[in-house]
Amino acid sequence: MFGKLKSGNSKISRVCKDKNYSTNEMAPKGIAADEQQQNRVILYFANGQKIAAVPDGEAKVTPEQREKVLADLTSGKISREEIEGFLRNVTMPLTDDKESIDKVFTQIAQDLRQKQILAVLTGYNATDWQRVSRDDLRSLLGKPAKGQPNYRTPVGFAIFREKFLVGIEDKADTEQMQAYERAMDDLERKIYGRRFDYYQQIRLMKFGAENGTVDDMAQSIESAREINSVEPEGLNTETEMKAPVSGALDTVQGAEILSQAMIMGDPWKQDGNEYLLTTENLMNNGLMPIFAVEMSGQRVALTQPFQLSDGRGAALGFVPSVDGYKVRGFYLDQKTGLWNLVPDIIRGPRNEGMSQITEGYGEESVMLPMVLQENLTELVKTKGFREITTVNADFLLAGTAVAYDTMQEYREVLARGQMRSDFYREVDAQPVVLGASNGGTKAMPQLVSVNANVAPDFQKHVGGFVTYSVLAGTVQMNVFESRDGHVRWLFCNDEYGRSWIGGAEIDSPLTSMGCRANWAMAGDLMTPLYEYSTQASGYGDPNDVRKGMIGMWNRYLSKMPVIQEYVAWRSRGRV
Repeated sequence: MFGKLKSGNSKISRVCKDKNYSTNEMAPKGIAADEQQQNRVILYFANGQKIAAVPDGEAKVTPEQREKVLADLTSGKISREEIEGFLRNVTMPLTDDKESIDKVFTQIAQDLRQKQILAVLTGYNATDWQRVSRDDLRSLLGKPAKGQPNYRTPVGFAIFREKFLVGIEDKADTEQMQAYERAMDDLERKIYGRRFDYYQQIRLMKFGAENGTVDDMAQSIESAREINSVEPEGLNTETEMKAPVSGALDTVQGAEILSQAMIMGDPWKQDGNEYLLTTENLMNNGLMPIFAVEMSGQRVALTQPFQLSDGRGAALGFVPSVDGYKVRGFYLDQKTGLWNLVPDIIRGPRNEGMSQITEGYGEESVMLPMVLQENLTELVKTKGFREITTVNADFLLAGTAVAYDTMQEYREVLARGQMRSDFYREVDAQPVVLGASNGGTKAMPQLVSVNANVAPDFQKHVGGFVTYSVLAGTVQMNVFESRDGHVRWLFCNDEYGRSWIGGAEIDSPLTSMGCRANWAMAGDLMTPLYEYSTQASGYGDPNDVRKGMIGMWNRYLSKMPVIQEYVAWRSRGRV
């Protein structure tokens, strides 16, 4: 892809070539109006550019000042050079000292596309672009020689950006073009910082003035100010008001989340080499955040589901934390039809690849919350499973997790309490017990019960979805709240009406893993439709055997009172 790029292109038609400042014809994507930044721009030009630096504190302008400056922007009276002069008054993260340059260059070099763009920007070509260095980044700070581009502000970069993107139009598909546009934005933010923010506001002001009235723009700014000034009780405006709403994410929202993504996994080992999972890998394989799910006052973003090498389904979740979004791996359990998170993985032969996914403190502890179950199932229904062909798909899941070379190593570390995954710090090691267990011997089904306060209330049906299990076929899932509202029970039934409890979710904090901090065990209440005969205590049906497991419906589940209540609920035509 990059081998075909050129820094210039004779086809350029969208780039303004006169001396006046010009913006792209389209409004900046995903940029909200910032009243204070726009007011500072207006004050600067309304006062004849006599303000030596962008002022701190609150900036107030009159309607007349706003109207005049917007008119001067649209007419070209405010030139490109004057805009550059304003932007040079704004401090940026890149300064002419070694520490600053090293820091910014290291950030850029972590993203292959950004490094490529920097190389073209500073004069390299397809054969030598990897030679781009910190010294080249430093050169952007200096005053250009006569006739050379000026990249000290985003104004000069905008012209380069246009040429670059036009130059790859014929060679890139839509996804690749979008990836390079995102890389451009990220690169500009790393280099210019607040200069880029002010530049975007100037573009927004100009676009609004050209496509509406000055009064419309002023009203839009005022409306945004009024909306943002309202802070509902208990709302963390720094994390929640800026988060995407529930539902599908557009490209800009997905890119913003991806730009804040943190991948915490260990290296993938293959053929004697090690590979760390990066956001570049995710972009190249179409695993951008495409959907957001609101839960517990936070919004977890999801990728399109994809298939692992053994045919299992997987997806990635972007879970908010104080530092950004932590990328977590989720997989679809083929036996239960439910989604679990990946706390750790065990490598395979020669200590490479992935042979096994661990279960944390037990399979109940890694089951995802009901709202994620429902939305991941819907994504499979609407989007299907993405087929990964450019890399081993297992790498994209395993790269999110802590890895151990052998199961023996994992067990030893677990026994010493030295687990490295966030899972073991954020999830309680002890379950909330909702039902009794007789130490491996099942109680009589008629005696299996649950305390009244946490028992499912069949008047509180709060969700449902359909999934598939290799043991039970198509399975209808229904979610009910407990009588006290602190537990969500997941009831399941197959096409023949055979029913069982698939899980229970405890109302507790959402962890950065995407699961709850507390998890439940319910003993015999959670007897599955099929289990191993060694666990069946003689209640298994020898006439109903699948994949080495024995059916529990006829002799056990059908006789449990809570299951009978669920069957009665269904018989009333509810589902």
